[in-house]
Amino acid sequence: MVQCSTSPCAGGSGCTYTQGYWKNHPNAWPAQNVILGTINYTQAQLIQILNQPASGNGLVSLAHQLIAAKLDIGTGADASAVQSAVNSADILIGTLIVPQLATGSSVQALQAH
Repeated sequence: MVQCSTSPCAGGSGCTYTQGYWKNHPNAWPAQNVILGTINYTQAQLIQILNQPASGNGLVSLAHQLIAAKLDIGTGADASAVQSAVNSADILIGTLIVPQLATGSSVQALQAH
């Protein structure tokens, strides 16, 4: 019988976390801004995205995963296995704005960046 488990992460460099972790621990973020595609989002906007249910929307779902991956990399997680996927996700997102932020003044603020 083979058993596998994930070793606990003691925090700090090299750990990877879920989008739920990043949504609930903004003080642990290594940066106040993250670029998704070609758009520079503030931490407040990123938390708004993380709080938005994907509800079958592929762009929102991809944004959730990309935010978590970039924050993990920013805190020292090894990017070698995922960097190609991160680059591909940025290319795929391009100039698209995550849907819930595409209303009101948020879109004008984002386009100004």
